[in-house]
Amino acid sequence: MLRTSGQRHFGLELIPRSGEFWRTGQFTQFARAAFDLLFRARFRFREVRDGLEALIAAQPFRDRVRRACLEGDALFEASALCGAPEPDHWALRFTAHRDPALSFGLRLETDNLAELAELLRSLYWDHSGEVASALTGLVPAPLLAKLIDDVRAGQTFPTPLPEVGVYRGPHASLVLCSGATTLLLDPVPLATGLPGLDTAPMLGLVPDAVLITHLHADHWSLPSVLHYCDPDAPVIVPHVPQPSLLCPEIPALSLRACGQAVVAPAWGDSLSVGDFDVTVLPFYGEQPSVEPPAVAAPIRNWGNCYHIQCDAFSVVLLVDSGRDPGGDMVPVVTQQLTDEPRGSLILACMRSFPCPFFGGLENYWVTLPLARLEELWQQYEAGCLPSVTAGPAGIAALLAGCESTYFAPYAHGFSGFGQPVDDIGWISNEGSERAAMERLTQLGVARSRLRPWNVGDRMVFGDTPAVETGASARGLVTGG
Repeated sequence: MLRTSGQRHFGLELIPRSGEFWRTGQFTQFARAAFDLLFRARFRFREVRDGLEALIAAQPFRDRVRRACLEGDALFEASALCGAPEPDHWALRFTAHRDPALSFGLRLETDNLAELAELLRSLYWDHSGEVASALTGLVPAPLLAKLIDDVRAGQTFPTPLPEVGVYRGPHASLVLCSGATTLLLDPVPLATGLPGLDTAPMLGLVPDAVLITHLHADHWSLPSVLHYCDPDAPVIVPHVPQPSLLCPEIPALSLRACGQAVVAPAWGDSLSVGDFDVTVLPFYGEQPSVEPPAVAAPIRNWGNCYHIQCDAFSVVLLVDSGRDPGGDMVPVVTQQLTDEPRGSLILACMRSFPCPFFGGLENYWVTLPLARLEELWQQYEAGCLPSVTAGPAGIAALLAGCESTYFAPYAHGFSGFGQPVDDIGWISNEGSERAAMERLTQLGVARSRLRPWNVGDRMVFGDTPAVETGASARGLVTGG
């Protein structure tokens, strides 16, 4: 049985801080203002040259801007958008979901992280509120009261391992259970600023391992990982060679500083967790553009896809991946499943991202030459700009190349346990999950290969994958 605690009143952020200009609020404001200026000009950058020059001249980091940018080059050298591996310090921020005025921040040194991690783990079992009460004098009283309410009213004791299968959690969270081992993917219940996820309860389980796909805020939340994990439980994270604008943290270093066991395998590596075999696949896609030229390394949205197997089932987790100048997930998965004798279940997000003009990835455009942005905007206006995620077309191509596979959607926000997703874009009016699945049938995918399901449902595996619908209502995912 999986259990959940009650709705959370607060969120936590733990953010690495250092001196790079691209980490500052001034840079964020500049990037938004420059984008708005270019957007109004349909990215004909020469037409707004004077405005761009004035905007650049007003920035404290103006000396870092490339002189040739107004001739069509990128605004910054690639090296300028990279950072030091180790942060100078950390910022811990408490946010009350329903009362932003109660937000409160603390500066932490790296030496303090292990103690903080132990506090977050202790809060998970703090049914009396004693650990939270120890924060008196450090956290403002109104926020502390909400924190104590959360841990007293919501937490649950560990429950027996859930039954064998794959459970769909809020947004991109999945629970995989072999019967002896439990894996948790992309947990973010303590994250802030994610529409709808502040209403999602915590899952009442202690996983044997946590797997992270990539470091976007709806997939990576360091406080959430620490909140769930025993310090000896491995957290499997992407290998990030250097922080950058597109991937501002090295998760392995962060977790080690917190005293947490961590593994950062290379693409192609295989490892065992209990009776699960995990193969780390490349994460192609969700980069600034699909076609060459690629953004100079190490500037990249680093990530992992995963092929996870146990005696009972085989699943491939593709999350937001797709295609980029470095590769395409279709041949990667086709090759991976060539010798797989059973029908694997493929899970992926179905959204299409017209990057770099997709609002959820607002700084991606900064990495590209202005002349290239003008070309991409012309493609966008003509309706032929390819998606950096797989989207329905990419998923259909993948299923065509892997004939014995099945597909289930995920990573589309949270509308409540047992509730269908009406907007796969959360609040972007991108259509329902049902409509996206229908699009797959229009692209030639047989309905017999599709497995629609809701958050709280369980995928069970016999001759073919089957959805145990309404699992939350039957107690497989229940309120604490």
